[in-house]
Amino acid sequence: MATKPGSSTETTEARDEAVEGVMLDIQSAAVKKLIARGKERGFVTVDEVNSVLPSEQVSSEMIEDTLAMLSESGITVVEAEEGEDSDSPKPV
Repeated sequence: MATKPGSSTETTEARDEAVEGVMLDIQSAAVKKLIARGKERGFVTVDEVNSVLPSEQVSSEMIEDTLAMLSESGITVVEAEEGEDSDSPKPV
């Protein structure tokens, strides 16, 4: 009987890892779309980055890695203000 709780814990851990893997795949696809959009326009907004990589769900390391990828791709991250033209972004 002692093995059942252990196997239940292992099953829960395996399920958590699978869910985490799916989340990373979804985020990876979203990051690729963000990079493609950034290459078209030459920039992405902080809000776009935050929507793709919510800080509650993603490690700070992954956010930093993504920002580095954007920079290496020549994509500027800008902070869009209300009422400001999207054609004239304000660099962060």
